[in-house]
Amino acid sequence: MANHPIKVTEARHAFSTQFCVTATGALVLALLAAQYALRAMDVLWLAPLWLQIAHPPGTDALWTALVVLTARLTLESAGAAG
Repeated sequence: MANHPIKVTEARHAFSTQFCVTATGALVLALLAAQYALRAMDVLWLAPLWLQIAHPPGTDALWTALVVLTARLTLESAGAAG
């Protein structure tokens, strides 16, 4: 047995934080893959108008997810250090 058992609330918070970071990271990877797919379709289909319109919102979603992921990782590392 450990000398200092982890409180249930601390363990739950750690699991919740890890899940949020993992889920956000998976979202970033999915959005990045979608952007690569849209760019490939742009080139192959000679950039039809509907595809040009679909590309910027996807880019905005990717940047937003990257900002959220960076913020969560920064806050997690700051919480672990302090």
